[in-house]
Amino acid sequence: MADNYLERRFEEHERQSVVSHRRHVIRKQRKLFFVGAVNEIGAAVIRSMCAMGHRVAFCSLDEESAHNLASHTGAIHINIDAYDAHALQNAFDEFVANYGDVDIVIYNGWQSSSAEIENASIGDFAERVARETTAMLIPIQKMAQNRIAKRVDAYGRIVCIKSNTTDVLSAAVNGAVASVAQHLSESLKPYGVSVNAITPKNDTTPEEVARLCRFLVDDANGFVTGKDL
Repeated sequence: MADNYLERRFEEHERQSVVSHRRHVIRKQRKLFFVGAVNEIGAAVIRSMCAMGHRVAFCSLDEESAHNLASHTGAIHINIDAYDAHALQNAFDEFVANYGDVDIVIYNGWQSSSAEIENASIGDFAERVARETTAMLIPIQKMAQNRIAKRVDAYGRIVCIKSNTTDVLSAAVNGAVASVAQHLSESLKPYGVSVNAITPKNDTTPEEVARLCRFLVDDANGFVTGKDL
């Protein structure tokens, strides 16, 4: 955790979650749009969010694994390439049209091609950063536009999970993710939207990332914003 205070709050939240589960407390259902890698971390986060009772949609072209994940969790699989800006915008708009809003956006960074500086071209840098930041920013921008249009202090959560690979292209994208999260945390604060980034380490498990996501999207934890955890 970033500091001892947050660590204490996280531990308290975990204890309360256990108690709530035992008492079968029903949380308010939120609408969640997930974009990014549906890898081990992504799948763990989607399972966790569905278990909390949220309505979750995720984008993936891997039909077999996506179908299995959707059938086991109740999540909505949107069969598009999240790098396709037009398709991603349409998918977000359709989700809002069907479910009324998006309360939570979670972006999970893709794994890179492990291209290091000595064999990565300028084109590699430009394409990778442009594609991933576009996939991250489109749902965040649309959610922000909806919140600002309402002009109310409404609930909203944005969580950006960085790639845990260590090559130079991932470093460039991760830097962009951290910068965007820090900037948006201030500009969206008046609308009740918290924005945070998660940096998985090599020994971080998918379940640990999912637990942290549960903490960050909880109604009571909107005070945590602008953090890189």
